[in-house]
Amino acid sequence: MKQTLSDNGKNFKMLHTKIRNFKNSLRDVHSYYSKEYLQRYIDEYFFRFNRSISDFKYSSYR
Repeated sequence: MKQTLSDNGKNFKMLHTKIRNFKNSLRDVHSYYSKEYLQRYIDEYFFRFNRSISDFKYSSYR
């Protein structure tokens, strides 16, 4: 396996975007968060993200 340098995020743009969006949602939704519940916060974020994508897909067929 060969490691590829990130080139300031250009190689992993979508990953950096998801991380940034998660951080912003964490700041917006929760006034306090702890490491103990970090996996729950991540699960909630991706649940909402997946719901928004599926709602968008199905709304375009109407």
